[in-house]
Amino acid sequence: MLLISSFTGRKIYVEWALPDDPEDPTPFTWLSVDESDPEKPIFSGNFLAQTVLATFAHHLTLISTVHANDLRPGNPIGALAMTATAIERAFIAWATGEFIAHGARVDAFSTQWASTTAFYVTDLLAVTEGGWGRIAARANEALEKLNMSRQVEASVQSNPRVASRRSQVIDAADSG
Repeated sequence: MLLISSFTGRKIYVEWALPDDPEDPTPFTWLSVDESDPEKPIFSGNFLAQTVLATFAHHLTLISTVHANDLRPGNPIGALAMTATAIERAFIAWATGEFIAHGARVDAFSTQWASTTAFYVTDLLAVTEGGWGRIAARANEALEKLNMSRQVEASVQSNPRVASRRSQVIDAADSG
């Protein structure tokens, strides 16, 4: 994964990641976007982008202690939809290249982001079982990477020169 360290780089990435038209695909969720024809980009691997999988893997670590009997059967549509919504919200906060807190009240958040989550739920309802298998396999790979990176982070935590990765937008396009 490549961290984007410049304001301009972050701004350009967010402009690419979030389309102006809400009906257009959101490039940040896709594994690859072939833009050789800018009028007709080809998207492949929805919900397989590294940023989505790394964030989803974090969610999986949080629920790993929940007893299997307490989990609902089926695909984690809601969890992955909320993952994409959280990433979109974060990208909007970085839209200028500099972090700007939202400051919205809870009811305003609920209204705005509930419709965004519903948009992702609609996309996820169309994912085939084979697609969910790919998402699960890639999420498990991301989970293994996350666990390894936590071990590395713990070993360098006392070094004050190591910047928090949360303070920068991650370029998912450079991670395969």
